[in-house]
Amino acid sequence: MDDRITESPRSPERIDLGEGASIRLLVPGDALVVFETVDRNRERLRRWLGWVDRTLGPGDTRTFIDLTIGTQGREFAYGIYVDGSFVGAIGLHTDPEHRSAMIGYWIDWEHEGRGLVTKASRALTQVAFRDLAMHRVWLTADPLNTRSCAVAERLGFRLEGIRREDTYTDGRFHDTALYAVLEDEWAGDGR
Repeated sequence: MDDRITESPRSPERIDLGEGASIRLLVPGDALVVFETVDRNRERLRRWLGWVDRTLGPGDTRTFIDLTIGTQGREFAYGIYVDGSFVGAIGLHTDPEHRSAMIGYWIDWEHEGRGLVTKASRALTQVAFRDLAMHRVWLTADPLNTRSCAVAERLGFRLEGIRREDTYTDGRFHDTALYAVLEDEWAGDGR
């Protein structure tokens, strides 16, 4: 068994992504700015993310942040920042028993297409394998969300299959593409 598994799981509080970008663990005081960014992007995000319509105020965001803090190292919710300003979020949801972790993310429309989600996903995949002793990292995306699928593909995640009509968001059923990479496939740079 991997010695890291017996230790308390730890994820860095802040990771520099370069060029003024970073990710930082969210704290309760971030709830308002996170909610305002979700609210500003609500119409665009609701198509892909079922939780958007259940996030009705900063209190809902605060509850989410509090829950991630209280998971004893199983859930890590990060903000994505550019020059100190919040522009999106990324999370690492771990299952230590099975040494598996899932990445989920979203980005403000004004910062889409700049590679921030790819950089943040690369950094958290590295954390999952190096610091948290995960064996597998995976993510899901609607196959019609070509930007999200491209993140997985750029990082070298393999498409494992399509789950047909397995999510219900924005008033209809959607397919889900499942991508994953194993620790022995991960080169650290996503290639």
